[in-house]
Amino acid sequence: MANTIKTKKGKTKAKGLIGPNGERFDGALAIQIIRADTPASALELNHNGGDPKYGWRVKQSEFSQWVIAEYTSFWHHPNKYCYGQAGWGPAPEQDFVSDGKTETPAPGSADPKDGVFGVGVTIIDITTTVSGNNTTTVTTYSDNTTYTKIVTNNGDGSKTIKHIYPDGTVEVTTVSDVSPSSKYGRGKNENVSTRSTGRLSWREIISN
Repeated sequence: MANTIKTKKGKTKAKGLIGPNGERFDGALAIQIIRADTPASALELNHNGGDPKYGWRVKQSEFSQWVIAEYTSFWHHPNKYCYGQAGWGPAPEQDFVSDGKTETPAPGSADPKDGVFGVGVTIIDITTTVSGNNTTTVTTYSDNTTYTKIVTNNGDGSKTIKHIYPDGTVEVTTVSDVSPSSKYGRGKNENVSTRSTGRLSWREIISN
């Protein structure tokens, strides 16, 4: 559960560093999309005790310089325990009470449309077919809707990706050549810690 603070004008706003150990957004899952040239000196552990399993973040003092976008995700468990409170645990009992619901996206937003959002809808089939330069993946849900992704390998090395979402929305994007020899690599910022987090993190740079 994320906390808020009161401003002088009585309005509420999210505060970045409020977890019991300095975690951003009270330890809720947070994703920062940062500039490709962000230096290691602008990063810090998300836990002031130095535990790397809580991830890394851009320092608050350099947030506006390097962070392109930030997202946070959490839900209010029916047991009403917040992170850091007595009784809170990292693996609470399964939540059978809360219900998923769809909302109208904010004007101008680009909320993702693929996936299952709501209770009772499940994936019943995923079929992938290859025909020439096209790879088509169709995901079928239990409410008889489908999500289709078509990837076309173009002659110049780029890829054209077409999404057909369950609501009928169509989105087409083209990305440049992303050959592994020149466009993928482990970012230098990932070597700032000598402690193992049990996972690999990779930086992907795609030229426009």
